[in-house]
Amino acid sequence: GVNFLIQRFFIYPSFLQLDFDEAGENLKRIFHALDREVSFLDELCGDWAVWDDSFAFLEQPSAEFIASNLDETTIKSTNLNLLVYCKLDGAIVWQQTGDWAQGKALSFDFIRAGKIAADHPLLDIHKRDGVGKGAYGIFRSQFGPMVFSTRQVLHSDGSGPSNGFLILGRFLGEEMVEALRQQTRIHFEIIQPSSPVAPMCAADKSEFIKDGDLSFYALQDKTHIRVCAVYQDMAGQPLFGIK
Repeated sequence: GVNFLIQRFFIYPSFLQLDFDEAGENLKRIFHALDREVSFLDELCGDWAVWDDSFAFLEQPSAEFIASNLDETTIKSTNLNLLVYCKLDGAIVWQQTGDWAQGKALSFDFIRAGKIAADHPLLDIHKRDGVGKGAYGIFRSQFGPMVFSTRQVLHSDGSGPSNGFLILGRFLGEEMVEALRQQTRIHFEIIQPSSPVAPMCAADKSEFIKDGDLSFYALQDKTHIRVCAVYQDMAGQPLFGIK
């Protein structure tokens, strides 16, 4: 009886805490993998935006530049679902959008309008060190969550002033999620909210846990601990759940 009490009230809780700690670390690895996807796209956008040819294209769009650099093969090979050159006021100079896995073009609201509003997440400019200020992160588009980067277009030496923006985007769809599963070796899924204020992670009998900067919900059954955390955008608003 004494041995059972020691096992149940001293040893078992310590092992359970280790399980919770590991679950939290797994969530952190997934968050970090998503942040890396944002960083990779941001670096690509920076390479294309700080370029004399991009600067000249915004001044005077040319068919030669499009044929050499913006053909469909290039866009598909870089897995881009959104590529937009626009002026400083958001007026679109050139764009290419599509869900290439489905083989179809997509018409975003701002594409149909021909202009991106100044308060749109794509142009919600955040201060950053160095040249090429812009916005970056993940936003909820009308076709699902999208990883994006927006950079000021500058000369190749980083001089300005800027004459517009380059915007690149990739959908956070099943293809990207599966690639992240392979990278992290963690099986997870993205939970889309049914409404902007819908709870995505809280469930009956789930336990709220705060581990440093990470907060998540945990639900324990006989064989597993299932955890879920909310991924937020740059403004701190919930975008989706990671389970």
